[in-house]
Parts: sequence; structure tokens; C-alpha cells
Amino acid sequence: SEGLHFFGNRICPFAHRTFWAVYEKGVQDRFQWHHIDLGPTKPAWYKEAINPGGTVPCCFENGDAIFESDVASEWADERFPHDGARLMPINVVQRARIRVFVKDWGSKALKAFYGMLRTGSLEARNAKVEECLEVIAWTEAQYAAQNNEGPFFCGDQLTLADVAWIPFLFRFQVTLSAFHNFDVFPASAPLCRAAYEAAIARDAFVATQPTAELLLRAYQGYRAEHLRDTTPDWSLPEDQWYPSPPPAPEAE
Repeated sequence: SEGLHFFGNRICPFAHRTFWAVYEKGVQDRFQWHHIDLGPTKPAWYKEAINPGGTVPCCFENGDAIFESDVASEWADERFPHDGARLMPINVVQRARIRVFVKDWGSKALKAFYGMLRTGSLEARNAKVEECLEVIAWTEAQYAAQNNEGPFFCGDQLTLADVAWIPFLFRFQVTLSAFHNFDVFPASAPLCRAAYEAAIARDAFVATQPTAELLLRAYQGYRAEHLRDTTPDWSLPEDQWYPSPPPAPEAE
């Protein structure tokens, strides 16, 4: 249908990137929101009619689909240039640095942290701990290299560099502390912790974050994959879906 639509899943950190970005822009009431179950219960129509890749998030406007979370988040910032917080700086060098950081962070972090969730033996866990700490050390070095007073990648301005990784670490902080007694922020990463704490205190993040209970239920499947007794549960009760679409305007 016409208008702006958002397709996602509140458990998914990729979808959370763009969900959060839209709220930072303050334009959430302009969208119709659609929950998409992932895994075996994903609706067939979603891949057939909306996103051929079947992934979330996907923003959809008048028949045009914008998918991949980093692309969709930047689209939201550019689509609403005069609303809310600017999530990409005007300076073209800073914009380039943010894009490189987002790409590199994903390639380094996801295998390490999801791998730790799946570990079974103590030896495997300890190996993954080292990999995760290396990712955090790399992230800390990237923030330090910006040479600003923080707390964010571009100083006091939240940008898509921060939006890229904080939804993931929010989930890993909840799940890895519960499943493996692991704090994702060692004392050697004060800049990462400062950025994280400043970000999760923002109204837009608070409004879009999933509950710890939902995350622990969903990610339990990753924890048990080495036993092959379950799979991640990405379904959600209806009261945890996205906000209802705003009411249609009354006819004059």
C-alpha cells in the first residue's frame, strides 16, 4: 500500500538499528509498523512481495523497498533531513569513516560474539572470550582515534557509527552475562562503556529496546545449539510487536 512502512522484529539487532534510527528522527508516527516472525514461521508473503532476501529490517515507501540495516538507517536519516537528530555528519570525511567503521565492526564482531553464545566446553568458551575482548579492544581503539571528548564516535553527536553496534552489545550484555557470566565491557574499554551507557539512556533507545526476558528466551536457542535440542525462538507475543499504525485522519 502507499505510504511509509517498516518491517522488522524487535528481537533482531539488525532491525533494532533502523527502528532506533527512526525514533531518533522523531518520525515514528509517519510509519505503519509490521512485525515479521523469523525462522520457520516467517511469512512467505514477506519474501515474495516485500524483501526478496527475506531479511529485516525493510523500509517500504510507495512500492520501493530499502533493506540492509546500515543502508535503511542511512536512508531514514536522509529521507527526513529536517527532523530529529542528524545521524550522519555533514563532513564528508567523517561520513566515510563512519561507513568504514560500520562495515569493519560487523565483519569482526558478529562471528566472535555469536560464536561465544554457541560454546559448550570451557575450552571453547575461553577461546571465544579472547576473540570478543579483541573486538572490544579494536572498537575502543577506533573511538580513541577520533580524538574527541565523546561520549560518541563523533563527540557529543550520536551517529550511525554508534547505532551500528550498540543494539548488538545490548543483547550480548544481557545474554552473555546470564549464560557465561561475561561482562562485554572490560575495565580497559572505558570509551566503549561510556558510549554504550550514554546511548541506552536516550529516549529513543529506551522506547525501542526489547526486554531482557524476551532476549533471554530468544537467545536460549543459540546457547543450546551445541546440544542440537532447540533453535532460536524469534516469535513474539502480540503485545511485544511494533507500535500500532497511527489512526487515519478524519475526513473533513
